[in-house]
Amino acid sequence: MPIKDFCTFACHSLGPMKGKKSTVEKVKPESFMELAFIIFAAPYACFLKNRHYYALPEVTYENLISKPEETIGAVFDVCGISKSLIPEALTALNRDSQAGTVLSRDKMAQVKSLELSKLDRKRLNEIAKRMELPESIFHF
Repeated sequence: MPIKDFCTFACHSLGPMKGKKSTVEKVKPESFMELAFIIFAAPYACFLKNRHYYALPEVTYENLISKPEETIGAVFDVCGISKSLIPEALTALNRDSQAGTVLSRDKMAQVKSLELSKLDRKRLNEIAKRMELPESIFHF
């Protein structure tokens, strides 16, 4: 399927509301890599635009990794879970939940990272900017 046709399909599939242009329609990706980036980043962009509607502060992957005890403690506070269980939660966090599958940490460590050309980096940064994504998270 040509990317033009796939993008039309994706626009209809990923459009948040009828009558509003989807991210794919607004950005108009020129390659499958760009389309994959949009599909990956669109939920986060949507969250950022609507974060003021949420009753609770967000828990980000970055905070969970950089400050696991503090982040888990905040979640436990909101959920009414005893902080005495934090050590158990930290143990679970460090366990590979995908062990024995193709998505295990060991298998994923063997996957070679995609090497982006300068043009790819420039284009992805332009798309991230158009999607109003923070450079601190989405910058190539």
